[in-house]
Amino acid sequence: MTQVQHAVTVRPDPSPVRWERAAVRCSLVLAGLAVALGLADPVVLERGGPVVLAIGIVIGMPHGAVDHLVPFWTGRLRSGARAMTVVLGGYLALAATVLVTLRLVGPAALLVLLALSVLHFGVGDVMADRGRLAGPTTRPRMRRLLLGCAVLARGLPAVVLPLAVWPARTDRMLRAVAPGAHPATPTIRLALIALLVGCVAVSLVEAGRRHDPLTVVELIALLALFGCVPPLAAFGVYFGGWHGLRHSARMIESQPENQADLRRGRRAAPVGRFLRAAAVPTGLALTGTAALVVLARSGSGLAASAFSALFALTVPHLIIVGALDLGVLSERPGDAGRNR
Repeated sequence: MTQVQHAVTVRPDPSPVRWERAAVRCSLVLAGLAVALGLADPVVLERGGPVVLAIGIVIGMPHGAVDHLVPFWTGRLRSGARAMTVVLGGYLALAATVLVTLRLVGPAALLVLLALSVLHFGVGDVMADRGRLAGPTTRPRMRRLLLGCAVLARGLPAVVLPLAVWPARTDRMLRAVAPGAHPATPTIRLALIALLVGCVAVSLVEAGRRHDPLTVVELIALLALFGCVPPLAAFGVYFGGWHGLRHSARMIESQPENQADLRRGRRAAPVGRFLRAAAVPTGLALTGTAALVVLARSGSGLAASAFSALFALTVPHLIIVGALDLGVLSERPGDAGRNR
């Protein structure tokens, strides 16, 4: 096992405080409430979409605000001012490059960023409960196929369903994020829906084979959230109450200083450490996002500016988190469940 894997996935004792599992259940409750409100009175969420999006961004932003510490937690880098400067400088430079690229070559960059978002959201969901991956009896090739379907089944709804169910709203938003972007053609939308349906079907069958009702509920919740709730509100709930919440729980469990408290079932101290570590980066990220929103010249530009900032931060965030994910996904079948 590599140094990264050892540092991140191996723990002396299983923690009695299952933060990630608790986050999974909490996210299902929030998604269910949003779907219920969307079905009962969709006008409320349509009008309040920008507010829900803003709240979701504020709540979800801390989940990536400890990225600069992850290389030190995993042992890849030694603590020091020079190393921290390199990490932060590279992070900010890459985010700024994404923003500039969106303005210069928007349509092409947007396609890449949407694809990366699908992978990031999907892998993040799969990582939220690694113990439910394909078991040791599955052959390696089949396991890779099932893993790929699981990632796409969880990552595609956030992108594909808004394009298919709410085309007018999403097309307008994407053109604001990346000037010159063309709406997806009916053929492309149909192909994306077919891909989503196929991956979800495979994941549902596999979940049934493994007697895993929680995965079934999660997939249904994702489809309902993005299919029944207007796009801005749906993404606000998802970013803050699903993706961000789950990843924050993972970071609390991964922070080395928290291990002793987690083994003893203590909750307040680990949460406090995480919030303190995330406070300054979160403030800076929210300030930058707010600045982009203030500079927006139209109503549609407000949400577009927020999404541009999220895209910019997603790329360096994805790279940092990828170091954790690759270490876990490369483990032998069954190891993930033992090393949680």
